[in-house]
Amino acid sequence: MCRWIGRGEPSGSPPALVVDSTDSWLDAVAGGRGIGVTTSATSQQHRPEGLRYLRIAGGPTAQVSMIWPKQAPNPLVGAAEVLLSRLFAQ
Repeated sequence: MCRWIGRGEPSGSPPALVVDSTDSWLDAVAGGRGIGVTTSATSQQHRPEGLRYLRIAGGPTAQVSMIWPKQAPNPLVGAAEVLLSRLFAQ
């Protein structure tokens, strides 16, 4: 479960909308039950009707991480790390 800011909460309690996925959250926002702040990845991967994404001028950049299994890592992990580091340095 995720807790997202919403409206319609009882007086004195923090506004919240409880959803179980990004899709549920986006559906709630599209349905007028709140607003949200998200990374550009969400806007690139989820395009439900009824939503408008607006880049926040001067907003923070998102930190990204490379992941792989601890046991039996792929032999290309080192090469991928070098490639990604070069790409993100640009």
